Amino acid sequence: MRAYYILYVIICIGALFLLVRYLVLRKTSLSTQWYIKGMRAENKGLYDEAAASYENALSEMKKNRLNRSLEIKIREKLKVLHTVITYERDQHFVRQDNSWVT
Repeated sequence: MRAYYILYVIICIGALFLLVRYLVLRKTSLSTQWYIKGMRAENKGLYDEAAASYENALSEMKKNRLNRSLEIKIREKLKVLHTVITYERDQHFVRQDNSWVT
């Protein structure tokens, strides 16, 4: 009969351990927070701020080396963002009356 009580205690302690572990690890990592901030800035059209956030996320990921697929996504987004930023800077030059105006 005592073996059942010991089994119940072990199961309860295991369940409590898993619950506490879930609550502690539920918090998102800093690199993920930077990635989310970059996505929000990109959706608002703030490409320079988004690129800075993605670069911060990459620097945080270099410290951890945990999520390789997220790192690949961020690198691809940075390539596209740098292209968009360059394109926007080039669009500031407008030709009017045979002269270049900035």
